[in-house]
Amino acid sequence: MADYNRYAQIAITVGTVNDCSDVWFAERQENGKTFNKTSVNFVFKTNVYFLDNLCKQYGIKGVHRICVAKNLCKMFSQSALSLLCTFVLIHFTRITLSGDPMCNDETAGKEKDWVLIYKPADPKKGQKVNSEATDTWADIDLTADADANLLRNIFDFVKTGANTIAIAYNGHAPRSPSSLARQSKSSGLLAYADKDAIFLTHTMPQWPDFYLADKAALLKDLESNKKCALFLCLSLSKDKLSEWAEGMAYEVPNIYYSQNIDKATGTLKELAEGTVRTTRVAKYNAFTTSGKVPTEFRTFSLMSGLDLYSSLMTIALQSNLTMWNIAGLPSDVIKKTCNTHLKVQYVNATDFQVNTQQITRTSDNTIWMYSSKGKWVCFSSSPRQVSQRTVPRGAVCLKNDKVYQHFKGFVKKIDRCP
Repeated sequence: MADYNRYAQIAITVGTVNDCSDVWFAERQENGKTFNKTSVNFVFKTNVYFLDNLCKQYGIKGVHRICVAKNLCKMFSQSALSLLCTFVLIHFTRITLSGDPMCNDETAGKEKDWVLIYKPADPKKGQKVNSEATDTWADIDLTADADANLLRNIFDFVKTGANTIAIAYNGHAPRSPSSLARQSKSSGLLAYADKDAIFLTHTMPQWPDFYLADKAALLKDLESNKKCALFLCLSLSKDKLSEWAEGMAYEVPNIYYSQNIDKATGTLKELAEGTVRTTRVAKYNAFTTSGKVPTEFRTFSLMSGLDLYSSLMTIALQSNLTMWNIAGLPSDVIKKTCNTHLKVQYVNATDFQVNTQQITRTSDNTIWMYSSKGKWVCFSSSPRQVSQRTVPRGAVCLKNDKVYQHFKGFVKKIDRCP
């Protein structure tokens, strides 16, 4: 089973201009006693610390209460211009995963730590990589009633297990005529039974409809959905699902299906009931799988009106991001971010190819991006749009050299910052 080590809870400031300093405030509590507040300042422009190194250096570990200044800090340059920094309180957790692999895209006994699938308009021509095979994209028929179909196996896991506990959420739920403008677009599935758990995050609208009669109907329903989409299956330890449920609570997911929730305990049950208490602005998990090929992951869940990508992810990953954003009206799509130390720029294309399969922007709800440093690839259902700024949202990132090269290779032209 997984060994989760709560590593740190931190407060960070989001630097929005070149000369703005990040300011850290930590109030340490042990055995009921409160120690003196310490503040750590460093110049964002010239010397940015990684979050974990900073926590180690200043002893922010174990169970601590983290504070943050309530007022905006005002930095004055020599030209007497006032520069503002926005404070964000983030719950940061470093995790080591050692649970059994659960993502099955072959036969029983060959489960993987993770499986990544890109679905083109034709679900019979899906493309996949997994934790043990990332060199090339392999074909996968997502409509087949076969052992090699990850989605079929997930359906079986959820629907045939009498004791399987599951929740499914989608910004555009099945049987719903349209999505709500202010509704979280996060889409996924969390399910567990006697063994460890499956976490599936995806970008497919109106899917999966677990109210359909049987597996055959579920597969047929997927076959009729012509949207391009991305699926990421990740194996988790069921005894620590509360960490995941708490993170999802920050995204305020639209839960449309639940199963055996009366048997669930802790935060997962509270998530299904809508009673999770969130006390911060965002939650950020950093974890590593412990299978044959360990993989680093990051998850970001944001409740505030900040921009998920430029105000949180670039800071945490210490990197620029190049993004495949959703198609939309020019007035609604947030312009590329070029006036900050860390930038967000866009893929300048209307389509790209995964292996031999074409993905078009107009048919794809997936938001993906890759970093300029660290070889991260990130996925989300939340577009970078003005109309989505006040909507809770989230993203998942993985660090893998081959996957990074695949996604970077999709890009032929970039709308670059100067």
